[in-house]
Amino acid sequence: MKKLSVNLLLFFLLSSILISEFISTSIDFSQDGLHALLNVFLPLIWGILSAMFLVPAFLSVKEVYFRKILIVLCIVSNLIFGTLLKTKYSSQESPVKEDVLLNNKAVNDFHLVSDRHINVNGAGVKVEVINDFSSNDYLFFSRLSDKGRKILSKKKNAKFNIKDHGLVTIRIENNSDKDLTINKAVFLKNDLWKICRINNLNVDESAFPITIGVNNFAEITLNFTADIFEKRARRVGWNALFKLQWNLLRYTKSLNCQSDLLSSCITVRNELILYTQDKVFKRLYLNGLWQYRAEGDWEPDLQKILTNLNFKTNVGFKYFDNGSNGDATISNSDEIAASYFERVSDTTGVKIIQLAAYHAFNSLNEDDALKFFYKGDKTAITLFNNEPGAAQLLLPRMLVKPSVNFISFYPQKKFGFIMGSSSTDRMKNYKNKIGVRVWKAINLKGEELKNSYIIACDFIGQPRTNYDYQDNVYLVANVRPFGDEQKKLIIIDKKNVDIASVKK
Repeated sequence: MKKLSVNLLLFFLLSSILISEFISTSIDFSQDGLHALLNVFLPLIWGILSAMFLVPAFLSVKEVYFRKILIVLCIVSNLIFGTLLKTKYSSQESPVKEDVLLNNKAVNDFHLVSDRHINVNGAGVKVEVINDFSSNDYLFFSRLSDKGRKILSKKKNAKFNIKDHGLVTIRIENNSDKDLTINKAVFLKNDLWKICRINNLNVDESAFPITIGVNNFAEITLNFTADIFEKRARRVGWNALFKLQWNLLRYTKSLNCQSDLLSSCITVRNELILYTQDKVFKRLYLNGLWQYRAEGDWEPDLQKILTNLNFKTNVGFKYFDNGSNGDATISNSDEIAASYFERVSDTTGVKIIQLAAYHAFNSLNEDDALKFFYKGDKTAITLFNNEPGAAQLLLPRMLVKPSVNFISFYPQKKFGFIMGSSSTDRMKNYKNKIGVRVWKAINLKGEELKNSYIIACDFIGQPRTNYDYQDNVYLVANVRPFGDEQKKLIIIDKKNVDIASVKK
C-alpha cells in the first residue's frame, strides 16, 4: 500500500463505484422491473455517500497511511454492496409461486341466461377475449397507480372519472355435448392480477371449481391490481427513487439519453392457467403496463407501449425523437414517410383501432378526436372521440360507444388524418413539422401486417410539445400509404392474425 498514492486510490474509489454499478445491474430486468431500480440507483448513492464520508474523515485523520486505509475500506464496501444487491435480486422469488384460486367447496353452476346469441359451431369449446384485441391468447392491461390517480384527480381540469384498462374479460363457450368443469385457475405470479367477476357476479377464489353447461358460457373478468407495485409506491423511499428517476430523464434529454432505466412505467407479464381436473385447459398470457404518475415525462414511451401490445415494430426512439424535433423521419427504424392514404379493398372499410392515449387529462376537446380529410379539401370529418377521462391508458374506448375501441369507415379517395393540432400532411403543421409519424405494423412473429400501419401523433406547436409521439396511437388496416418521400414497401403476407373488434 505504501507504493499506492492517495490520488491513485481515489481513482480506484471512483472505479469501484462504476464496477459496483456494473455488478448490480448485471441482472434480468424483466424479472422485476420495479425492484431493478434499486440495483440501478443504490450503488451510485452508496458510492457518493462513501466518497462524502472521506471528506470529514480526512480532516480528522492526518496520517497518509490511515487515509489510504479509509479509501480502501470504501472501495471494498462499494464492491460488496453491488454484489449483495445482485445476489438479493437474483435470489428473490419476485414472485414465482403459484397463486391457486381453488378450494374444496361445492361446485358452483353457471348456467345463466344471456341476451347475447351464442353461435354453436359443433363439438368443442371456444375461448374468446371479448373486450380486447388481436388475440385470444394474450390479454393487455394498463393501470395508473393509486397515488397517480389521487394526484391527477386534484387537478382543476380533471372533471371526469379517470379511466384505465385494468379489467379484461374472457368468454368460455361450451359447445360440446357434456358439461365443462374448470377445477382451478392458477396465476404464475402472485399479487399482480385477480379474478374479480364471473358472469358479472362479484366473486373471489371460492367460486372455483365452476361448471359450464352444454351450449352455455362463463365470462371471467380479470383485474390488473398490481398490488406488489402499489405497496412499494406508498413508501417514502420509493417515491424519492421515482422522483430521482424522473429528474434524470428530464435533465438528460439534451444528451439524447433513451435508457429504459429512466422509465417509471413498468411492464409486467404473467400467465393464467385454467385446469380441467389435472390437465391444462387453457393458458392465457397477461401483459400489464403499470404507471406511477400521469402526464409529461411520467408517461410510458411509445416503444414500451407497442412492445406491451406485442408489436415488434421498431420505433427508432423511446422518450423523444432523438432530437429531431419533428423535422425528419427516424433512420434505422420501421418508420415510413406518408402524408396520405388510400383504401386498398373496395369491399371493406378502413379499420382503425386506438392502441393508446397518453396526453393531458382534459375534458372533451380536440385532443380526444380523430379526424380525416380528403386530399385538397379544407374540411375535416370527425371519426370519433375518446370517452371522457380516457387520457392515460392503453386501448381507450369511444365516446359514442364506450364498449368499442375501433371504427370502420369508407373513404372514396385519398385521405389524411388529423389529431388535435397535427396532420399527416406536415405542410399543414406548425413550421411544417411531422405531427403524425407512420410505422409498418410488425407482429410478434416479426411479420409485417399486410396493408396495416401504426400511426401516432404529438401535438405540434403547443406549449407542452415534447415530440414523444404517443399522445394518440392507432392501428390502421386496409390502407396503402403514399407521400412525396414514400419508398416502395415490401409487405410480407400475414397468416392467422385476427384483428378482433370489441363488441357489445
